[in-house]
Amino acid sequence: MEPVTAPLAFLSRLPLYTYQKPYIVIPPKGSGEKPAEQRRLENLEFSQVPVIINDMRMRKESSLSVNGFQKFDHPFGPFDLDEASVLAYRGQTESILREILDAEAYRRNSPLEVLELDVNDPLLVEGPPTGVHDLTYDHAPKILRTLLKEHGKAQYLKPGSRIRVVNTWRPMVSKLEDRPLAFCDFRTVDPNDAIPTDRVYPHRSTELYYFHHNENQRWYWLPGQTPDETLMMLMYDTHPDGGAEYCPHVSFPNPLAAADAPPRESVETRSIVITRASVA
Repeated sequence: MEPVTAPLAFLSRLPLYTYQKPYIVIPPKGSGEKPAEQRRLENLEFSQVPVIINDMRMRKESSLSVNGFQKFDHPFGPFDLDEASVLAYRGQTESILREILDAEAYRRNSPLEVLELDVNDPLLVEGPPTGVHDLTYDHAPKILRTLLKEHGKAQYLKPGSRIRVVNTWRPMVSKLEDRPLAFCDFRTVDPNDAIPTDRVYPHRSTELYYFHHNENQRWYWLPGQTPDETLMMLMYDTHPDGGAEYCPHVSFPNPLAAADAPPRESVETRSIVITRASVA
């Protein structure tokens, strides 16, 4: 398929960010009775930039370690929200990641997320971060220390272990048209365009990179993605060895989507994958 052009939301290049760190405060759920503009405190400003987004089906296979994203095919079958389905899905995802990444250990993050979102809803308290984003290199180790049990820390947080934070993402509709994901090839990212940003919740805080636009960036998407096509994104790697360290990504309005295309529904997991440092 020919490339499409669509607007992506990039962090604006404001003089403000030279002396004030970008941030957003997420209010407690249940505060929806207040007007949306009173419930979010932030200094984020985004610019919608038309970007050429290439069909990843038209290129040689992408690599998680080189490009920061990768597709795999697997017929997961119907997915429900009951406990048995969730456990089965986790198990299948674990097995696939073990095989693809040659993992010797695997740690699932918090419960997998199933999202059906109206991205135009101004009262949406929390959803996917707006704008091109990813985990920061400083915050990811905090996630590892939080999620690994004590014996895991002693065993794996040392030289010789390669630890990666990997997300998987796939649609639950038969053919995704509404708000697909776009991924930036890590090799085309200028690290100076990755801006650490605080995302503050009532009882915790996280740090994300938001990205400035750069003409050198090369973007890709998976047209007509089906539930049997899962995308992996690299969030963090302790041993990138000159390869990908993260994967800037964002959803975008698909100019090819039919007017009656079903709203996006998707399922996402985040996992800690541990291999020997010598494994590529």
